[in-house]
Amino acid sequence: MDWIDYVYRTIPIVLSVAALAWTIGSARSKAKKEDMALMQRAQHEALSGLAGRIEKLERDMQVDREDGQTSRGEVRERLTEIEARIGNMPDMESVHGLALTVSEIRGDVRAQGETLKAVSASSQRVEDFLMRHGR
Repeated sequence: MDWIDYVYRTIPIVLSVAALAWTIGSARSKAKKEDMALMQRAQHEALSGLAGRIEKLERDMQVDREDGQTSRGEVRERLTEIEARIGNMPDMESVHGLALTVSEIRGDVRAQGETLKAVSASSQRVEDFLMRHGR
């Protein structure tokens, strides 16, 4: 009967140790579950914040893209207008030819000025003659 007494004395100790181990295990399990829940909540909040920031960035990029297209359209129109103006402007040869023509015209005007002085002097003499001879 020694061993039965021994078993009866050790069963409460073994059950106490088992209950203690089960309590510690369940407490750790519960703490792990709470930690996991907290981590999941934190991840969810972080992802929600990132999702909001990503959506804002996407909207900003869309606005910038639209503004860029508008700007490019305006630049394209201005460039077309400038190209049309430049296309209607004379080239270097034409400008050089115009400069030569203007120089020739200046020379002709000077020569005509000299001729007009001679004509003016001649008409002055005719007028003086007519004044003196009474006609």
